[in-house]
Amino acid sequence: GSECSTQLDIVIVLDGSNSIYPWDSVTAFLNDLLKRMDIGPKQTQVGIVQYGENVTHEFNLNKYSSTEEVLVAAKKIVQRGGRQTMTALGTDTARKEAFTEARGARRGVKKVMVIVTDGESHDNHRLKKVIQDCEDENIQRFSIAILGSYNRGNLSTEKFVEEIKSIASEPTEKHFFNVSDELALVTIVKTLGERIFALEATAVDSSGRIVTD
Repeated sequence: GSECSTQLDIVIVLDGSNSIYPWDSVTAFLNDLLKRMDIGPKQTQVGIVQYGENVTHEFNLNKYSSTEEVLVAAKKIVQRGGRQTMTALGTDTARKEAFTEARGARRGVKKVMVIVTDGESHDNHRLKKVIQDCEDENIQRFSIAILGSYNRGNLSTEKFVEEIKSIASEPTEKHFFNVSDELALVTIVKTLGERIFALEATAVDSSGRIVTD
């Protein structure tokens, strides 16, 4: 495609709370996903935010200028832990901070957020507003529910799945994934990648609204 067609600003929001295990499967998932991307200042940019009880910017959208550099950095991300899963806080911080021009977000470039989590949030009461704020800023959201800790503990996943589905952009079935455990994350990479890149084919006008060619 043309140069501008591969432009996306993607922020990956990772749950790094204690129940995620093994962390290696999360970095393997990142590696498989990121190596499919054409990363550069004029192409796709990727930033990563990790959350548990607190939120950390692992790296900003404008930090690295090639896919190779991003792959090296993503491999080094350590699990920060946390007894709580503050998904609303993680998502809101990504919206308010990661997508700012100071951190490399580009005007008129489509914003994509990928949220990966393995548990119900402890700040669920804030989620509805946070999602609406993302919607108002035209941030396309893909959400991934890892059912590992529920399956290991023989717990019902119903409420958790509903919550993570609610985070995804519509149509939900194209933006929501669930995997049986952390190791299964790599099985969704191809489909997730294809759906993210399908967004590149649609343009955004200066107000951020999606326009079809």
